[in-house]
Amino acid sequence: MKLSSIPSGTSVFIDANIFLFEIFEDANFGDSSYDFIKKIESSEIKGYTSTLVLDEVLFKMILMEASNKFNVSMKDVVRILKQEPEKLTALEKSWENIREIQNMDNLTIFGVSPAIFKEAVEIALTCKLLPHDATHAAVAKEMNIRNIATNDDDFERMDFIKVWKP
Repeated sequence: MKLSSIPSGTSVFIDANIFLFEIFEDANFGDSSYDFIKKIESSEIKGYTSTLVLDEVLFKMILMEASNKFNVSMKDVVRILKQEPEKLTALEKSWENIREIQNMDNLTIFGVSPAIFKEAVEIALTCKLLPHDATHAAVAKEMNIRNIATNDDDFERMDFIKVWKP
């Protein structure tokens, strides 16, 4: 199912890759992710995500921006930032982007409670998902959201959520 085909009024959990495709203007998925996010901002679709998703988005933005800004390889970025933490404040675009997401109209952000994490462990085992994906699914399930916007095929192993791709 394509993101562009999501019916108006649908509630959708948003995975990290959708935000990242839009932010990094991905050649293959950037436009469709951008259009999808605009539908959320215009209240055509109700968007949901979690603090864990936003953590993933922020971390990847920091890695990319630091690699480019300080001309270091991706494998060396974390080490450099840990050695020189003041460099984190120079990553203006990452901080700006995460604030924009946090302040998006019509986007609800959920936290991950111990009960949700417990459910995520069960989902990880039964659906054979990695922990972060299982936690995203558990948040969606707990909040009764039956749709997810993602480019991750792993979510198709779950029978309680419909996958929408860019």
